[in-house]
Amino acid sequence: MSSSVTENLENVLNMLRPFDERRERAKERLEGEQFGHAFFFAVLGLSTSEELLALDSVASLRQVSDPPGEIELAGAMSNKAMMSAVARYARSIRLELCVNREYFSNEEKAMTFAWWVITALRVRISPYIIVPLVANYSWSTIAGAPSDSCEVRLIEDVPLAHRFAEPRELLKSDMGWIASHLANLGNLLEDTKFRMAVESLTEHHLQKSLRMAIAHLWAGIEALLGISSELRFRISAYIAAYLEPSGPSRLETFKRVRGLYDFRSKAVHGVSLSDKEMRGHVADVQDLLSRIIVKCIESGSIPSSDQWDDLLLSGGAA
Repeated sequence: MSSSVTENLENVLNMLRPFDERRERAKERLEGEQFGHAFFFAVLGLSTSEELLALDSVASLRQVSDPPGEIELAGAMSNKAMMSAVARYARSIRLELCVNREYFSNEEKAMTFAWWVITALRVRISPYIIVPLVANYSWSTIAGAPSDSCEVRLIEDVPLAHRFAEPRELLKSDMGWIASHLANLGNLLEDTKFRMAVESLTEHHLQKSLRMAIAHLWAGIEALLGISSELRFRISAYIAAYLEPSGPSRLETFKRVRGLYDFRSKAVHGVSLSDKEMRGHVADVQDLLSRIIVKCIESGSIPSSDQWDDLLLSGGAA
């Protein structure tokens, strides 16, 4: 065999060596995996400098090392037909939500718990978090998993979703907030109005049209406030009274929300507006809706019609 052929073969082997090294690292992590019977949700659009953010031993958010590529997925996945869809996201995974299935009597309850945690993250941190995949192995260990043993499901396949604002970094205090208020969130999600508001916040960026994204967000606000008349004034006044203490900040918020509602009216009635203006409006309104939902979660309830009026007329804080 000529020296050039030998040299080319050695180059090929050198190119393959990192795959072997990554597989060995993944196998070592697999041997030390504490969550043996768990769901591992891939989380995109969220960052943290913490290695591990735990909700006791029930669930945790943790960093992903060596996410699998096409070669590792082809060997590990049991359902090969899904490989291209999974591979589209897999190499971008840097964070995973691990939910310990041993704490739940069935799979449905474990998945519901995971959905509550993800919803809390979207409300508290950013609605633009995407959870495309869930697997029965950590995304840090799939490269070292036995052949055909990895079960992966596609959850959210939304490659064309908009992003109107960048999320802030996830902190330990955020996980503490989630742990303290997760039961409130679960209870409130049984309320149709609250659920609609959450869906408006977490799904507006899936709309193809910016105008429909705007309408989607405002539908969530109107659902929470339950107003059917004098919308412009009452929406602005209720939100200002709910979010701000009595004083200059309340008046400032009232004027800001009134301006946002005026823009909303232009958008949904087809007035000519630039994409830049509409994208900025969406970012402002999603932040406003997020603040309202967070306060509802913290209080454990949505104000009734009488409570909204009392709040406005008494001049006090919620």
